Amino acid sequence: MTIYNLRLAWRSLSKNKIYLALNICGLAVGIAACLLIFRIIRFEGSFNTGFKNHDRIVRVLTSETDPAGESLSACVPIPAMTALQNNVGQFEQLARIREVWPTITVPNPAGGAP
Repeated sequence: MTIYNLRLAWRSLSKNKIYLALNICGLAVGIAACLLIFRIIRFEGSFNTGFKNHDRIVRVLTSETDPAGESLSACVPIPAMTALQNNVGQFEQLARIREVWPTITVPNPAGGAP
């Protein structure tokens, strides 16, 4: 019975090649979308997993809007951190992180501008 069903399916698919191609492409796109969503969710959930109670860690960002668009940065002003500490009771502890991106200049060995 199984061989009969396989032969019937093979004949049906060989007669409808466009239908077969559409089904295979749709299946491939669906599997790719599922894998992409899985990877994005796994990436987003992978931060701070080395800490105890990592699911309770939050990161506060600053949103800056300029003519080029909106950007997020981890540099929160000191008065904002003090206000968070005094006014938001949900935070048990706060830690300030100083993020510095210095510019390194390499001198030109031949002299002149680097």
